[in-house]
Amino acid sequence: MSQPPAFENHDARHWDGASWIDRAERVVAEAPLQILVNGERFATTMRTPGHDEALVRGLLFTEGIVPDAAAIKAMRFTTTVDPETNYIGAIDTITPPETVATPVADIRSGLMSAACGVCGTRDAARLAVYGTPIPETHTSTLTIDSIKNMHAAMREQQSLFSETGGSHAAAAFDAEGNLLCCYEDVGRHNAVDKVVGNLIVNNTNDDARCITVSGRASYEMVYKIYRAGVGCIASVSAPSTMAITCARRFGVALVGFCRDDRATVYTFPERFTA
Repeated sequence: MSQPPAFENHDARHWDGASWIDRAERVVAEAPLQILVNGERFATTMRTPGHDEALVRGLLFTEGIVPDAAAIKAMRFTTTVDPETNYIGAIDTITPPETVATPVADIRSGLMSAACGVCGTRDAARLAVYGTPIPETHTSTLTIDSIKNMHAAMREQQSLFSETGGSHAAAAFDAEGNLLCCYEDVGRHNAVDKVVGNLIVNNTNDDARCITVSGRASYEMVYKIYRAGVGCIASVSAPSTMAITCARRFGVALVGFCRDDRATVYTFPERFTA
């Protein structure tokens, strides 16, 4: 069965420090893959499509589920759940029951949880790829300079990164660019969760207009920010294809490559000015 390509072209609006340029951007593909062992659900992981059998064999080996990779007799790939995108797939690994060292029942992969918000989710059907767009009252017109200043403010709060070089950060800002909160964590999704938790506890999520993140923008990052009712995510690095698709569906403005005086707007460019 054919799989989605490893990248897609998406229209975007790029600010090069002096002017806007409309152009197509090549974006790495992101899609969920459900993994089953002898028909029993093990986990769902986000990945770039391609070489899925190698991914599953390696994962089941390193997780200690099937220590003998040669014991796997067959792998069956099926498309499931989302006929619109054809992006959610499942691989059923067929192996003799006696070769399964650790039963998959009640297992959620711990190795994937720190860096990936829904990786390890057992049922692919639980992945949220639809939603009512956030109201316009939760969006604001922002300038590229304000996005630049937000990232500078977040960087000033990254003391753990300064000490170790090994942590991610996320920060929330209001419409005027004031810092509401900032957190660091070894997992970039965890940093976003901490920010959302702070906004909820302090009843400031209605004030938040943008959340900045230090890494790339994935589907889970967009969904978490959407759930918090925040209208913009601005990342230092690249977005994935699924992040762009979901941001468009959810009404979230997505900005990537926020570095120095540059930024690339992938959704709702009308919300930004120079």
